[in-house]
Amino acid sequence: MNPKFPKFPFKISLSTVIFLILIISGFFYLYMYNFGPAPQSYPEELNIGAILPLSGSMKTYGIEIMQGVDMAVEDLNKAGGIRGRPVAVEYFDNIGNTNLAVFGFKDFADKNIPVIIGPVTSTTALALAPLAEELETVLITPTATNPGLSDYPNYVFRTISSDVYQGKGIAKVLPTMHPEVKTAAVLYINTDYGTGLKESFEEWFPKSGGKVILSESYEQGEKHYYDAIKRIKEINPDAVVLIGTVEDATTILKDADEMNLDKVWFCSEGLINDEVPHTVGLYSEGICALMQSSQIQSNEFISRYTEKYNKTIDWPVSYGYDTMMVVAEALSASDYNGKSISESLKTIRHVGLCGPKVFDENGDIPPAYDIMRIEKGKWVRVKWNQVVFSEDNVAEEEH
Repeated sequence: MNPKFPKFPFKISLSTVIFLILIISGFFYLYMYNFGPAPQSYPEELNIGAILPLSGSMKTYGIEIMQGVDMAVEDLNKAGGIRGRPVAVEYFDNIGNTNLAVFGFKDFADKNIPVIIGPVTSTTALALAPLAEELETVLITPTATNPGLSDYPNYVFRTISSDVYQGKGIAKVLPTMHPEVKTAAVLYINTDYGTGLKESFEEWFPKSGGKVILSESYEQGEKHYYDAIKRIKEINPDAVVLIGTVEDATTILKDADEMNLDKVWFCSEGLINDEVPHTVGLYSEGICALMQSSQIQSNEFISRYTEKYNKTIDWPVSYGYDTMMVVAEALSASDYNGKSISESLKTIRHVGLCGPKVFDENGDIPPAYDIMRIEKGKWVRVKWNQVVFSEDNVAEEEH
């Protein structure tokens, strides 16, 4: 007896059958690649490197990034790791020293660790970037913002925007929030970070109708900055743009208070830390800053952090967490080697605690900023509906 097959009310061509098979096979491959067993290149434990200043003058940033990374690893391992393999992070304390960071990077590469989180500063990141390209090891920094990092598009990534955008943003926001400001002095830390952001502000401030009448660099770790404050008083700008780190900024602002420098202050994101109003006091009231968008979209995460570390959460924590999660997402769709991880990073669309992370062809992410202001001894966000840009600024932005 010959079996009878059901008759379809329509004809299916051979090319259609082949197409359907390819589609189904593609979905099966993607499922297995992202959620199936780990590839043979995966070790029993997925080791990630991290080069951070866990001691020294930059330790505040390094420790808080580490806390965010650790919380991400905790969440990943609770959920079964990455494709069934546990995740571990090996930390190297570079004490904020570039030479030590180079040593640590080479050590990680010798151990065949294919992806490294960090460093904190742009100077150190710029020193590591050529090594990342040469050794085909992914370097992903949550804090380094110098535009020069965009010149290393194959293995260098960052989850924070370039200073090209932040300098432009400060140049637009400063005269918008303070229409009386027509001239500005720039007091900036003598590093690649400080120089890059200063140059971006100097380029864009005249386009907002302002004029930079003094650019003064300073060295880290000085006991006082009276000479710089004296020169600012002599030039008499309407505002001072301060680019630096928390440790030096508190000294600068206290010196300015002591010398009765009564000016509008606008700061870079590196100063957004509760230590500034706590240490400087009343003189810091009203100081504004522009920072990468860091408003955490999870009250549960904030509560977890507060309970775990018994302190208020600051932005490096969330950037550390998101950076680790970006690495995890890339690893879940790649092999355990730098080239594969780099290719995966360039295709992901990660939505983190502070919003989406999407990399362009240079390993950069688009800018998204918050305006912060010290009010009653605390940094608070300024609502964007309180900021009204002039028609010239809007036209420039649209152009």
